Amino acid sequence: MSHTGHDYAREAASYEGVRYKTYGRSRQTGLDCFGLVLAPAWGLGIDLPDFRDYDPRCPDPSVVLSRCREHLLEVPFEDAGAGCIAVSQWDNQLAGARHLSVLLPGERMVHVDAIRRRVTRVPAGWLEGKLRGVFRIPALEYGGSW
Repeated sequence: MSHTGHDYAREAASYEGVRYKTYGRSRQTGLDCFGLVLAPAWGLGIDLPDFRDYDPRCPDPSVVLSRCREHLLEVPFEDAGAGCIAVSQWDNQLAGARHLSVLLPGERMVHVDAIRRRVTRVPAGWLEGKLRGVFRIPALEYGGSW
């Protein structure tokens, strides 16, 4: 069965409210931002490899970007849309030097909020000035943008 970026975005949005857990990979036990990217893909039957060679408090952004470039398709910022994965860099220490989120329709995103300690949905405008890369999952079909 073929899935689209919108299917993936819808699956990721269904995790809203799930609690934060370092290295978490499931709805039942909790998620970190990597888990929020992986679990919805796995739920759609998409095989993305797991990795945990990152420090959740102060990760090296080159590790995150290299892993994304190894397994995902990098696209120009202007091609970002529903179902894309955004890699961002935040200034505060809680979010560290890397963060992953899933872009949703309507210029929104879902991400694991380190302060609220759960998956939340927010305007994608939060990424302004913080975006370091946009990626698509090769197994998904993408059409249009938001």
